[in-house]
Amino acid sequence: MAKARTLTFTFPDGKIRKVRTARNYSHAVKATFRVQSKFAYNGKYYLATEKHLCGRPDLMEKCVAKYSSLEGAEIMVAPLTNDPWANN
Repeated sequence: MAKARTLTFTFPDGKIRKVRTARNYSHAVKATFRVQSKFAYNGKYYLATEKHLCGRPDLMEKCVAKYSSLEGAEIMVAPLTNDPWANN
C-alpha cells in the first residue's frame, strides 16, 4: 500500500483545500448551484456544493462542462499548489 501525503489546492478566492491521499491529482473543482427541494410544496431552492478531484486536465474540463450547463452555477478550479512527492 502506498504511503499517503497531503496535497494542497488553492482556489482563486484564496481558500485552500487539503487532501490526504496516495493518488495523483492535478486539479480540484468546486461547483455551487441551485437545486429545487423535493420536499417543499412551494418549490423552494437551496444551494448545493459538490467537490471533485481530477487527475488530468481533460477530466477537469469535463467536470467543468458538466456543471456549466446548470443555471446560475458558480464553478471554481484550483490547481495543485503543493505536492511533497513532486520534487522526488
